[in-house]
Amino acid sequence: MSTTALDSILGGTGLTPTGVIHTPALELVQAVPSFLRFALEYAELGYRVIPLHSPEGAGCSCGHPDCESRGKHPRTRAGLKDATSKPETIRGWWERWPKANIGLATGPLSGFFVLDCDGKQGEASLIEMAKHGCSLPDTYIVRTGRGSHFYFNWPDNQDVRNSQSKIAPGLDIRGDGGFVVAPPSVHASGAQYEIAESSIPAVDAPEWLLSLIKTPAKPSTPLASPVQGAVGLIPKGKGDPAKLTLAGVLLRKNVPVPVIEAAVIALDKQCEHQAGEDKCKSKTAEWVKRYGKGEAIAEQVDVTRKPDLVCLADVKTKRVDWLWEPYIPLGMVTVLDGDPGVGKSFCALSICADLTQGHLLDGRRIAPANVLYLSVENPIAECVRPRFDSLGGAPQRFFALRGTVYEENGEQVTGAVTLADVSQLEQAIVTTKARLVVIDPIQSYLGASVDLHRSNETRPVMDGLSKLAEKYGCALLILRHLSKQTGGKAIFRGLGSIDITGAARSVLLAGSMPNDPETRAIVHTKSNVGRYGRTRGFSIDGTGQFSWTVGECSITANDLLAAPDGQSETKLDHAKEWLTALLQGGSKEQNAIIEAAKIEGINERTLRRAKESLRVKSRKASASGGWIWNLESETTK
Repeated sequence: MSTTALDSILGGTGLTPTGVIHTPALELVQAVPSFLRFALEYAELGYRVIPLHSPEGAGCSCGHPDCESRGKHPRTRAGLKDATSKPETIRGWWERWPKANIGLATGPLSGFFVLDCDGKQGEASLIEMAKHGCSLPDTYIVRTGRGSHFYFNWPDNQDVRNSQSKIAPGLDIRGDGGFVVAPPSVHASGAQYEIAESSIPAVDAPEWLLSLIKTPAKPSTPLASPVQGAVGLIPKGKGDPAKLTLAGVLLRKNVPVPVIEAAVIALDKQCEHQAGEDKCKSKTAEWVKRYGKGEAIAEQVDVTRKPDLVCLADVKTKRVDWLWEPYIPLGMVTVLDGDPGVGKSFCALSICADLTQGHLLDGRRIAPANVLYLSVENPIAECVRPRFDSLGGAPQRFFALRGTVYEENGEQVTGAVTLADVSQLEQAIVTTKARLVVIDPIQSYLGASVDLHRSNETRPVMDGLSKLAEKYGCALLILRHLSKQTGGKAIFRGLGSIDITGAARSVLLAGSMPNDPETRAIVHTKSNVGRYGRTRGFSIDGTGQFSWTVGECSITANDLLAAPDGQSETKLDHAKEWLTALLQGGSKEQNAIIEAAKIEGINERTLRRAKESLRVKSRKASASGGWIWNLESETTK
């Protein structure tokens, strides 16, 4: 790439023809590369590191003669899931594989995403955008074997997905669930990944770029809810309004017309009814023309839509179908609350085991059914499988959803499942034909963009899950930890927003007696669709065997939530346990934590004492951004 072309893309930065600033780190790369040194430096920055295979002659260190990703795929067994910032783990990897290429996991945990400019095609796209005023700012840049990686800070309250040429030809995005190869790794061509402009830390992405990677990559927005149409697609009749709205947003941001065309075409491919590239281009030209005349284009009313009204006299009463009457209804959401360690996961697995064998606790015999289980707290091989086997379940009917995986450019990319985008969960339900779906616990699956304590963020998630349960007639059982506030009704003790409880049709409370931890029970605390069930006792013996207790149980919710005799929780203990539970779901912004703590009744002074006691880490989101808090253990995963 020439200096002139590069300057036009970077907004006239005056870089040298090579674009390289010689720093001590880069001098090291050019002399004797120390992969371990670089890997540890990346970890110190908070990046999650993963060892990659290396090119070896015309082949790859993986040993496959037909490897299509030489030097670009993880060496570890679990792949990208093993990515970590833990120094001892990283040292162990590079002591085992001293010449391993270095991979950096992109996403909110590492705090950055990457715009991948691939070859001449990507360079041409960037130059064309720069001509229309869409240039890239100075930022952290890596020269690859074929092009460049432009690093940007992870944006607040926005998902960035992996994509290929959605922005424009040759321009890819590495976001949540993706990774990039980092210096001083070696490309299959023999060239070395090099740091350019290395004295400039990553900056926030320009608004025009965020607009392009945000709007087209959201098929699960209200205009494109996956529970309304085919899996992951915008339903028929809603594609044109979605594309029209997108074009209007981009036009108001002065995004170049070729870029708007590419975005509209990309969104068209996410529709059940696709118009095709030629039609998208003609419609874009029409919208641009109307916009140039000052006409509003994104606020038009879709004349095909009208209010959906129903008269109650026309509604026929429908009986409720039950998975476990009256505790768990089918086609609805049930929440099971409880402190960690009381046995709520064991209760859920017992219900799963019974269902796979075709018998339920209410005495009914049914056809054996499949279950879908989501859990990050309980390892599948070491915990879930032994417990499930001990309960007599049929493992061929039990399916665990570990995340997402797909192939991109010959590489296997893994990602997480979040409830903010239920398309992957819906696809798993369709594939497994699950009659029961267990989410254990909910805070592990909300994603970085959803705050458990904010109603405006949790309610759309719960509404989406409710629609999903209704559409497929399955029961959704959500496990949730309790908050640490004392007193009050049991129905208000669940961690997070009250809207989670409000969206559930049935709520259960699992716990043990404060002065007799071996005496455990499930109490029915909310029921919108049937009678309240009696309390069900259960036990977990010294060998880890679970069993339901025979006979009547008189334990109440107040009994389970009472403090042990002679004990009272201090404000600091309360704050520590609350903060630990909050940050187990991922890093949070400092101001949001302080506000949530106030709602919980924790003042800022006590909160900061708890932070210090727990050794909670804080870091700047960006050079000009706010502070982010995360648990020390999270930085070493």
